[in-house]
Amino acid sequence: DGCNKYRYAVSALTAKLPETSTKQTTTDPATLFQQAAVIQAGYQQIVRDIAAAVDGIQASEVSLPSALKKMGRIIEKTILKRKKDQGNANKVCDIVRGMITCDNMSQVASVIDGICSSDAIVVTRVKDRFFTAPSAGGWRDCMINFYIASDPNQHICEIQLVHKMMLTARKGLPGPAVYNRVRNASELVVFINPATPKDKKELQAWLIRFMKDQGKKYRHPNTYDVSQITNMSDLFDHDELREFNEPIGKWNVSNC
Repeated sequence: DGCNKYRYAVSALTAKLPETSTKQTTTDPATLFQQAAVIQAGYQQIVRDIAAAVDGIQASEVSLPSALKKMGRIIEKTILKRKKDQGNANKVCDIVRGMITCDNMSQVASVIDGICSSDAIVVTRVKDRFFTAPSAGGWRDCMINFYIASDPNQHICEIQLVHKMMLTARKGLPGPAVYNRVRNASELVVFINPATPKDKKELQAWLIRFMKDQGKKYRHPNTYDVSQITNMSDLFDHDELREFNEPIGKWNVSNC
């Protein structure tokens, strides 16, 4: 029942999204950092108010870092993730961020309902990583980006809605320490040697190779640069790809 409420809430929130993509109003990292500092306190109060309106969520379950994301990591993102437009920070949307931990999926749904009905914020993106696109490592949550309606800079922030059992597993295992190392190594590998299939046929061959190898040797499909492909019709209409079920949310399919 909680999962059904969650799916309905995500659907309702997604229906309100603007048609434009989620981007900051500035490309300069320093300016973006300054804009983040201005709205951080307001963001935190809005998140607290939304969480407080949901039965069962305690103040201790609302995690709001006192510090902004470090400038070093922001610069890393503008270089390693924007190879064709280095230094552009307009896709860095988690300088101001927070997390709400929920006991069950009904609570997650209630938080989303609160975000959906709030006049104080404008939601720009919803990532359903519980059901639609879990991370390659198995992590699941709901990630939402929004800006404060009264903010003239429209600085985009991030909030993660997490299930308590998932968070307990993450804290009890060395996942974060391993993730930080693997993340940087993966970004460097992709930066130096991007995986860029030239057409649909080659992409299919790479996906089949990945499935047969079970990810032991070949990089994950979500890291492929598919921007050169102009036709992906019936991509998975292949006997060896009918069971493919990996997240591919980072694919740039604008040329298709």
